Amino acid sequence: MAPGSTIRPAMVNIGGRGVRASALGLILALVLCAGALRAMRSVLYGVSVYDAPTILFVVLILASVTLIAGTVSTLRIARIDPAQTLREE
Repeated sequence: MAPGSTIRPAMVNIGGRGVRASALGLILALVLCAGALRAMRSVLYGVSVYDAPTILFVVLILASVTLIAGTVSTLRIARIDPAQTLREE
């Protein structure tokens, strides 16, 4: 955090980068997953190739882990006192 900055812009700045990177990763993974599932069609038994509930469950789990990790890291950064940091450096 910069001196004079408020917590909200700092959290949006730090957390926004992580959320955007994760969203891009999830989109890219879904595109690659669609191609890989076609190749794995002969290997999967008892599960349809495009099993929507499974794919949705994985996407939701990954998104929730990303949000939790981003929130924890931004809250830790928000607790840093910029004046104290400047005095120590």
